[in-house]
Amino acid sequence: VEWYASYSRGGFPRGYIKNTGNRNYYKEARKNHKEQSENEIYKKINFICDTYENVESILQDNNTLLYCDAPYKDTTEYAISKHFNYFRYYNWLKEISKKYPVFVSEQYLPPEFDKNIIWRKDVNRTCGKDHQFKANETLWLIDNRSQV
Repeated sequence: VEWYASYSRGGFPRGYIKNTGNRNYYKEARKNHKEQSENEIYKKINFICDTYENVESILQDNNTLLYCDAPYKDTTEYAISKHFNYFRYYNWLKEISKKYPVFVSEQYLPPEFDKNIIWRKDVNRTCGKDHQFKANETLWLIDNRSQV
């Protein structure tokens, strides 16, 4: 319920969406997720939710790519991400990308990663019914396998 019914899927600290008119946002999100999860391609994906530091011990083969959606730097922290060590994370990205391609969603990575930007867009963020702001969503593809 917290995932489907919160603003931007951010959990209840951001507030939850109240249904309006004939729209039931929770049911829409659940239905969409259910339809996607029944796709044959989706069933082949191995989803792992763990700390980035533990991921490599779980991986089963080299036919892997990673998608990291770590806590965004300089944004409101979630309770589970207090004191996130960005310096250590950036070093981990450099090392793990020598073995696996890594997609990263973020608003900021150090300039040394700029050559890896594959998509960027200004977006409107909603963190509650009365708190909206502009942000820059960026997707990086970090693939340093040739540098091994």
